[in-house]
Amino acid sequence: MAGAPLAAASQRAYLSDIRDIESWCQTVGIKNMAHIDAGQLFAYFVGLVRRGRASATLRRRLTAVRWYIENERDVKITSATLRHIEKRVLKGVLGHTGVLVVSEDSIIRAGLTAVLGDAGVLCWSENVWTLDPATLECWDYVLVWIRATKGVDAYGAIEVVRGVDPEITARVPIIAVYSGPVSTVVQLRLSEAGARYFVPHTWLSDNITDLSRRLASADVPLRYHLETPFALRQHLGLSLGGDLGELLDAADLVPVAVWTHDLPQEKLPIARSDILHLRRVGLEKAGIPVPEEGRYSTAFRLAPLLPNWTTIRRIVREAWGIGPARSDNP
Repeated sequence: MAGAPLAAASQRAYLSDIRDIESWCQTVGIKNMAHIDAGQLFAYFVGLVRRGRASATLRRRLTAVRWYIENERDVKITSATLRHIEKRVLKGVLGHTGVLVVSEDSIIRAGLTAVLGDAGVLCWSENVWTLDPATLECWDYVLVWIRATKGVDAYGAIEVVRGVDPEITARVPIIAVYSGPVSTVVQLRLSEAGARYFVPHTWLSDNITDLSRRLASADVPLRYHLETPFALRQHLGLSLGGDLGELLDAADLVPVAVWTHDLPQEKLPIARSDILHLRRVGLEKAGIPVPEEGRYSTAFRLAPLLPNWTTIRRIVREAWGIGPARSDNP
């Protein structure tokens, strides 16, 4: 690096700090320090705080980053951004609780980050669509607003949670935040994706002034602990093995009108072979059972070997939060 002259001891210390950040970048899949963005850098410092690093160490490392920014070209982090990060890090160092807020809504992100930050929480926010799953292990909690529209899926944020390594979700509690009524199918989808809590937005609003203490002491009411996939599958009458995500992946490959329009099966824009494929995926991958044989014991036709198409369609629609089907009939 070429820049303001430094004493040899200071230069060695800064280079040691920068090598530590570079090593962390490699661990989480960032090419090098020049490519690190603000959220990733903040997550790095949250990880240091959670490991008990002293304030003096944090200050020196922040100074090393500043030195790097001032002496390197084409870096993502600006000096102004670093000042913002430094202020948040040093303010939240005594709290030792790191909370990442993830939402499609910028107002939610800004509001909750400000409230938790003022309460001494190491808090950052990310848009659900720009979230870096590799850095989630730095946090104590990740609050995810599940309402995030992706195509016809009203709960697109669940797919982002599903993309997180299960080893990370096992260590870092993901709190799914929702508004309005949410079906048991959506809860199962969340549980299978790795979420641990299922909290209504109203509870957060009612406890906003006390939220930092509750999170620091893991005081989330028991009623908001998300049930296990096994328990939710039992409630829904599904097989204990399976993953709704695989059915939804297959459902996403057919025309949207299959799920949004109220048409008889023969008028849907989908081939019979595709319907059979979805029914097979529902049975073999999602654990949706075939109808009970007793219903067909006195009938002329044989009992089906696959789940009913109406059942497949209902579960997909519920999982995606699709409201009343649209009708093109006069």
